[in-house]
Amino acid sequence: MFNRCKNLTEVNNMSVLNTKSLKYLSGLFNGCTNLTKIGKLSFKSQNIEDVSIMFQDCAKLPLIETSFEHAKSIKNISGMFAGCKSATKIIPGIYYTENLINMAALCKGCEVLESLHDIGGSCKYNMAKVEFAQTMLSNCKMLRTVKWLANIKFKAGINFDEILKDSNFNYYTYNIKKEWEKNQIKPTEKK
Repeated sequence: MFNRCKNLTEVNNMSVLNTKSLKYLSGLFNGCTNLTKIGKLSFKSQNIEDVSIMFQDCAKLPLIETSFEHAKSIKNISGMFAGCKSATKIIPGIYYTENLINMAALCKGCEVLESLHDIGGSCKYNMAKVEFAQTMLSNCKMLRTVKWLANIKFKAGINFDEILKDSNFNYYTYNIKKEWEKNQIKPTEKK
């Protein structure tokens, strides 16, 4: 819809759009490099499956807040906020994650991101179908609190260090990693 609208600087009221039947929002604001202000985006559709690269390279947005409170079918959030270099706070508003498969590079390159609100709280952080989470928080050098990450239950084989690749995390994160490892789904043993 607004993909690569490089002259777009502000979006005030998306609530006038009927989003009840939307399934794909991939790339909605991708490459809107001069976008500096956007209000909270609430999507009412239960059918949304793909929100990948939705805000990718919106390098001047300081705050991004979305809400998908009825969306129970989301499968792909890869790169959703990747390259949002000015974002200090992101509120994804993704409550249901039981069908989520791809969250790779979710916030990759969000260099000044300080706060990423939790994802999947409504389903007790069950992300058992996630296959791709590499570089999810890569280069998030200012992000200090990822406590909710410890509660996530990923499919076996997801590596915590790959999620946080090239990020400057401290001892606090080390403790989260230990807690996270306890919560992971173990591969089923062959009998």
